[in-house]
Amino acid sequence: MASPDPNTAVRATIAALGLCVSAAAYVAVDVAGRWPTDADVREIARLVSEGGTEIPLDGADVYDYLSGAALVFKPLPQAIGDAMAAATLPVFITGTLLLVYRPEGKKWWDYLDQIWSAYEKAEALDVSVLPALQVCARMLKATGEQGTSSGLAFMCRDRELLAT
Repeated sequence: MASPDPNTAVRATIAALGLCVSAAAYVAVDVAGRWPTDADVREIARLVSEGGTEIPLDGADVYDYLSGAALVFKPLPQAIGDAMAAATLPVFITGTLLLVYRPEGKKWWDYLDQIWSAYEKAEALDVSVLPALQVCARMLKATGEQGTSSGLAFMCRDRELLAT
């Protein structure tokens, strides 16, 4: 039986850590409802460090991970401080983020599925649609509507937005 290729394991680990960083960024933006401010990131880090999981996490490590790697896109060792922490902390921090901030009534893995689905949809979009997505999101929030709607037809449905 042939020995496993160590390069394959390294590539798989790097890919998994990249997925952790992507999920963590999504959660931070989702929680903040916008691109997180420094105060948002500090509060998220505080709550994650108090997350009640069996894995003790330092708020400073969570903050460094989110503010460095997830939201500023620095390489993990540079954001977290050393290669060993960079190989382990993203898994623990991202897992705790999913547990702490999953939508009410959802399991963490359902929230993770939502995140991957959102990224898959986002990959197919041109960045020029971002302003329209922001308008749609704000309108849905302002009107209290739930769910998704493609196209702009929902903007005028059952409303007199243009009435004077």
